[in-house]
Amino acid sequence: MMFLLRSSIGARLRLSYLVLLSLVLVLAAVGLNRLDHLSRALKDVVAEMTQGQARVESINANAEVAARKLLVLIGAPREGRVSAYAAIDAANERLDEAMRALAARSADDELAPDVKAAFADVEQRLADYRSRYAANVDLIEANNVDAARRQLSGDTEAALARLTEALARYSGAEQHALVARSQDVSALAVRDRQIVLGLCIASLLLGLVLAALITRGIVQPLEQTQQGAGRIAAGHYEHRITPCAVKEVDQLGESLNQLAAAVADREAARVHAAETDALTQFARQPRFLREGQALLSQLSHQGRQAMLACLDVDRLKPINALLGFEAGDALFQTLAQRLSAVAPTPAVFGRLSGGAIVALLPLGAQAAESDADAEQPALTSSLQQALELPAEWRGQSFDVSVTVGAAVYPADGAGPQAMGLLLRRAEAAMYAAKRLKVRSLRYDPTWESARASHLSLLSDLRQALAENQLVQVLQPKIDAASGALLGAEALVRWQHPQRGFMSPAEFIPFAESTGRIRDITRWMLRRAITNLAAWQAEGRPGYIGVNISTLDLADADLPAWLAAELAKAGVAPGRLQLEVTESGLMAAGRGPVEVMAALRAIGVSLAIDDFGTGQSSLAYLQKLPVDELKVDRSFVDRVDREPRRQALLQSIIDVGRSLGLTVTAEGVETPEELAVLRRCGADVLQGFLISRPLDEAAYAAWQPRALEAA
Repeated sequence: MMFLLRSSIGARLRLSYLVLLSLVLVLAAVGLNRLDHLSRALKDVVAEMTQGQARVESINANAEVAARKLLVLIGAPREGRVSAYAAIDAANERLDEAMRALAARSADDELAPDVKAAFADVEQRLADYRSRYAANVDLIEANNVDAARRQLSGDTEAALARLTEALARYSGAEQHALVARSQDVSALAVRDRQIVLGLCIASLLLGLVLAALITRGIVQPLEQTQQGAGRIAAGHYEHRITPCAVKEVDQLGESLNQLAAAVADREAARVHAAETDALTQFARQPRFLREGQALLSQLSHQGRQAMLACLDVDRLKPINALLGFEAGDALFQTLAQRLSAVAPTPAVFGRLSGGAIVALLPLGAQAAESDADAEQPALTSSLQQALELPAEWRGQSFDVSVTVGAAVYPADGAGPQAMGLLLRRAEAAMYAAKRLKVRSLRYDPTWESARASHLSLLSDLRQALAENQLVQVLQPKIDAASGALLGAEALVRWQHPQRGFMSPAEFIPFAESTGRIRDITRWMLRRAITNLAAWQAEGRPGYIGVNISTLDLADADLPAWLAAELAKAGVAPGRLQLEVTESGLMAAGRGPVEVMAALRAIGVSLAIDDFGTGQSSLAYLQKLPVDELKVDRSFVDRVDREPRRQALLQSIIDVGRSLGLTVTAEGVETPEELAVLRRCGADVLQGFLISRPLDEAAYAAWQPRALEAA
């Protein structure tokens, strides 16, 4: 069995086949032997039955022959009796021969007792018959024919009958014995069948046990190897397959172990390369977060704090533009070396995908918040001093400036995901420092509430559009010379269910940054078209101007949508004016011009709002399909007090007129400002002096008074 367990798969299979073949041959031999034995036993029974019957019949027949010859002797003369005696002697000889055979058969010790008793009775009856027969012969020889006849028909015939009955009983006893023997043979056949069946079952069980042992000895190592291969395939390259006694499976397992080791080495190298910045050799973000979390756990057990600093190089683009990207790469390498040299240990360094360098640095013990407030700025300042030393590139020296955003553990983030939280907050602090133009800044928790407020505002704004919480107000625009009402600028207000009335300054910038401004614009346009349709039905003149964002001008579907809305309401396109800020156009570049041309093509008039703040060139203005310039209120405010500002306002109005555009002055609040604007030649006036923004009902009531004043 040990040899079987330690042998190869081929040897196990060959041995199992040999054992099973041997069992089949043994079963076949046993079965054939038992069948031969049963066949011989049955033949012996049949032969004995046939021979016994023949012998009994021979005795009966020869006794009858002898009896019939007595009749011949009785009636024959003496000289004629010779042939009859010869026949009688022959019959007696055959009878004796049959009796001797029966005697030999009866001498068998295995013969049934009733057969032996029956044979003894036959012998006795035969002797009695012969004595009677001899007496008959004597009477015949004495020529006492009558007595011989009486003897023959009396005692002799009765003796013959008794002999016949004895022979019949013997024959019946022998047949009964042979039947018993045949039953014994049948029982033997049943027993042999059970033996052979038992041997078959035993052989089958032995074969099954052998097959199970061999299968288990092969399949179990294969399953273990398969499971090990599955773990390796799942990425557990450290797993090793245990050696086994099956040679082929053991070789396969060893090959898989070697493969796992090779793949693990290559995977480790690949992961290290993927998680390491090639330029600075600092960890990339996934590895930085993992190693940083481990360091935070270590510092936490020591009762210490930590600072996550996010450092971004200022003026990197000019350096790359003037000296090339190689100079920028060399600068990052220099900063990485300097940071590694001056940072307190233990520390974890990383480089983000955007190019910023991050470092997790230990601070002192977790005592009071004021300790971190004092230690963190000092550490940040020392890092900046070390990093901002002048750098050189191929003989060219240039100054280095670094903006740092910081977050402190555990005050600014703790828990199992502290690293991700600290990193986001340090980045937010760094971007805030850049916006505020300061060298460093620590994360402020109030930013989180502001962000949450913005998220809430986004959800509320979506609901406001769905539930029609927005309100459109109209600020009148009049002709500067005659005072006649020309139209109005539509402005949006928000009646928030919880926050109350909200001015556009509170939510429009947020809507622009989230892309929700497009939905607001379309709501405003629909509302303005609805008002224009009502004015048109009532015969009221005037147009409505609606502010649109540069994001709206990036929507190529806007012209077709607006044309469909105007057509559906039956409003003349010329009564709708779209206003876009000059600064927005400058920031958007040349892309919106095509959309503006398409809008102008459907008959809508266009205006540039807040003109004078975007620093646009005359060449650019000439290409814009606009009808009106709206001078920003910063040029109108207190213009009556400074001659130089009046000259600047005059120049702006002259530029608009030179381009053939209507010039509108916004933010007119005093009569003195109004006088200057009329003197400078402004075409349209708008501001609080004329009217504050009015709701639709108030505007409808205000309009007749304006017409009367005109």
